[in-house]
Amino acid sequence: MFFLPWLASGPFWSELPGVEVDNCRKSWWANLLFINNWRPVNEMCMQHSWYISADMQLHIIAVFVLIGLYRNVFIGIALGFFLILGGSLAVGIITYVNDYDPTILLSTVNVPQLYRIIEDIHVKTFTYFGPYCIGIGVGYLLLKHPKVDLGIGVKFFGWCCAIVLGVSSLYGTHRWNTGKFPSAEITATYAALHRTTFVLALAWVTYMCITGRANTMASILEFGPFIIMSRLTFMTYLMQGPVIWTRYGSLKERIFYSHFNMLYEYMGNLILSLAVAFVGHLLVEAPFANLERLYFSQFKPPPSKETPSDLCQVETEANAGENEAEKSS
Repeated sequence: MFFLPWLASGPFWSELPGVEVDNCRKSWWANLLFINNWRPVNEMCMQHSWYISADMQLHIIAVFVLIGLYRNVFIGIALGFFLILGGSLAVGIITYVNDYDPTILLSTVNVPQLYRIIEDIHVKTFTYFGPYCIGIGVGYLLLKHPKVDLGIGVKFFGWCCAIVLGVSSLYGTHRWNTGKFPSAEITATYAALHRTTFVLALAWVTYMCITGRANTMASILEFGPFIIMSRLTFMTYLMQGPVIWTRYGSLKERIFYSHFNMLYEYMGNLILSLAVAFVGHLLVEAPFANLERLYFSQFKPPPSKETPSDLCQVETEANAGENEAEKSS
């Protein structure tokens, strides 16, 4: 971000990349402390990095849920349930009281309200209690109950629910985007639940694939290029902001909005973000991941004193002794 001013220039440079750089000069410490999602949106350093702070805060909160699961499974489930309920109620109440849209709608014409939704709901930690606790629950099931016997009826019902929840979460805002606004109660309900229901759909797919009950789906998700790109997703997420800001901050002519031009812009931003992410992965992410692996390897339990070769030798000698005893008898 600090090198961004030297990359390009343009008539809108001060309004796009320039503002982001100034925010980073003032608020870089909030990113370092993982609290920038509680800063005003217009003062955040790299606005899209709010989720790293939220994720760290959720990671700390998850420790208490995991301790509860370790001590007593019912305590852990109760803690997770209250976190899901509390986060959902908070989002629903804030949406209802302030008459907000159910989520960030690109079709909205009320830009000030859009920024208030982002600041009051979208970047806050409690908004993601539900999805995060669902993820903890899936991890617990995979660890403790990976071989649960599911009948054909249960599998069919689960897939139907996953499809309905996933599709309704993604496309449930169609009425709002077309100007047909439902009641405030429906709006608040959708705002409170759509993130959790979407992750419930993902949770079902995850559990079924990992436990070997959805081999066709798993083979699609294990497609080789997907694995390569999955290693670049985090760095792409970090670098997409500077790439897009540089593109539009350096424009010196207007862009005609058409389907082809928007597809062209999208593909250009995506491919360039992946290319920059590849360099960032090699220079930053991969080396630090290796350092982390080396550091934590010292805490692993020491290997058995008997190596596999020693064990094979002992087994061979034992078999030889048995053969000799059989011959003697």
